[in-house]
Amino acid sequence: MKKSQAEKNTEKKNVIYIRIAQKNDEEIKIQEEEVRHYTNSLGVEITDVYVDNGYSGNNFKRPEFIRLMNDVNDNKINSIYVLNISSFGRDFIRTFENIDQLTNKGIAFISLQDHYNNLEECDTTKEILDSIKSLYKKELGEKIRIGKKYSRLQKSKIDNKESVR
Repeated sequence: MKKSQAEKNTEKKNVIYIRIAQKNDEEIKIQEEEVRHYTNSLGVEITDVYVDNGYSGNNFKRPEFIRLMNDVNDNKINSIYVLNISSFGRDFIRTFENIDQLTNKGIAFISLQDHYNNLEECDTTKEILDSIKSLYKKELGEKIRIGKKYSRLQKSKIDNKESVR
């Protein structure tokens, strides 16, 4: 049964959002194919793809992100599929504020690699937050280790210079 143009215009879209920091058309294509493969396996029809190619995830003034959020605010979106949450944003707090906004509007946000769906009732959010905290701890530990190594090298250089005198 064919739908009228009016019915098509009122349908909400299932969309893909892709962002990478370094402009790379091939990586965009790979990510889109991976997400489409997933959505096809679920029988979900993707009606739009938003791509920010060459934009930092810390900056939320990305052209396609703005278009996506305008469509969200205009109630045009049913679900958003991303390869991973960091595609949506790298600023942890702002990213989850945006995801909370989607949740409050009943819009599904699905991250394939993170096995995350904001509308599922489970402890996934807690697991993701714990994972991010763990990642920050590891990153901080690595920075401390590198800093200590650098300090030892600098001290060694100073000691060598003093022993030459």
